[in-house]
Amino acid sequence: MRNSLRNARALLETDDAPRFSGGEPALMRDPKRGFRHAGEFFQAVRAGSAAGSTDERLRIIAAAPSTFGNESTGVDGGFAIPPDFAGEVNDLLMEQSLLPACSIFRTTSNSAWFPTDTTTPWGTNGVVASWQNTEGAALSQVKPVLTGYEMRLKRLLAYVPVTEELWQDAAFLGDYLTLAAGEACSWKASEAIVKGSGAGQPHGFLNAGSLLVQAKDGAQATNTISATNISGMLGKFLPGSLARAVWLIDSTAIPALAGLGATNYPMTWASGDDFVPGTKIPSLGRLAGRPVIVSQHMAAFSAQGDLALVDLASYQVLLRADSNNGLQVDFSMDVYFDAFAGAFRFRFRVDGQSKYAAPITTAKGGQASPFVALGAR
Repeated sequence: MRNSLRNARALLETDDAPRFSGGEPALMRDPKRGFRHAGEFFQAVRAGSAAGSTDERLRIIAAAPSTFGNESTGVDGGFAIPPDFAGEVNDLLMEQSLLPACSIFRTTSNSAWFPTDTTTPWGTNGVVASWQNTEGAALSQVKPVLTGYEMRLKRLLAYVPVTEELWQDAAFLGDYLTLAAGEACSWKASEAIVKGSGAGQPHGFLNAGSLLVQAKDGAQATNTISATNISGMLGKFLPGSLARAVWLIDSTAIPALAGLGATNYPMTWASGDDFVPGTKIPSLGRLAGRPVIVSQHMAAFSAQGDLALVDLASYQVLLRADSNNGLQVDFSMDVYFDAFAGAFRFRFRVDGQSKYAAPITTAKGGQASPFVALGAR
């Protein structure tokens, strides 16, 4: 790196160094701007973003400071990725979104109505069957009992002003900002799916009326997960959802899974190619035969909700039908026209909630749910 920096400095400091008509130094002819590889470039950007001197190779890309996204300030976008490295930015991804595992519905309006049948085949109302052994007797009459609920789209927004020069010269900027905004909206949406309040945002399953909580063992120590915790959660889980069940766990709680023992629901670690069925969400392994997903949206270790057994298909997500999976991208040069600047606006419209308003009463009088969380210890 020192040799590359020395060569770059020599080109910049030589009075008779060849230049383009616009006055750019000859180093601009190098598609990598004097950097040997992307790692060296990102190291220079990191150092230039902190207090101290800036690498001379970055000075030909960024110069004076400003108060919004522009080409002059490195940290605001001026440290434009050299051409040979630009494709590598898209490889820096966050954790997988929970959205694809949910039941997704789309609307061309701002809301949708979902009819719901909360009766059961073993209940006393709704469409139930009965034995009838008397010939000629009148048939027992039944009718459906339907309720319902409305879902209304909520808004996630990201607003990014940039100068006209940065927008025109950084060819990858629109794609990069769309990717970054999409990841930011996906993160917030996944956060809301797990623990959203329902006020101006989706209603998370950890706050749903259908959630069941498995209490800790009588004298259970803090920062532990026991075999009876696991068996209790399985016992509360809705049997019809078991084929789609996944465990969601905070990363700090992972060591406790390894301590369950070989005879008490042993954790089977994934080989690297185990995914949640129907998605690209990677599985850490399997517990009681169901995939384990590490999620930063879960509660901290030992708090209620650090571990949950869920059927994400029982969580309904509503998106706009005429958008890119809910994300709408707009760009305008009018808002800051006199300053030769524009703005990207990203809008993600989504709502979500559990299909069930309350746990299901089983045929034996117990309760079951597609959302079961471990209580605080």
